[in-house]
Amino acid sequence: MALVRFKIHLLDENGKGSPDTMLHVFYAIGADTAITDAEGWVEFEKECGSEPSCKARVIYQDEMIGNIEAKDGGTFSFSVIRGA
Repeated sequence: MALVRFKIHLLDENGKGSPDTMLHVFYAIGADTAITDAEGWVEFEKECGSEPSCKARVIYQDEMIGNIEAKDGGTFSFSVIRGA
């Protein structure tokens, strides 16, 4: 089974981590929700079955903020500035 990680760093308009903020990740099958930590980071881990990679959409306050994809055993990390 393919296992991937998505790490998302949510920043405020001043470039500082945005703690205690809910993000949603929607996969082809299923979804996850998590709250950012004190530095604004959140991590999702997903098993992709027999697929070689997993794709997902990241949602913040009902707005899509990114399409992401990671290959088996990989980690996809990115930062998002709120209000940008």
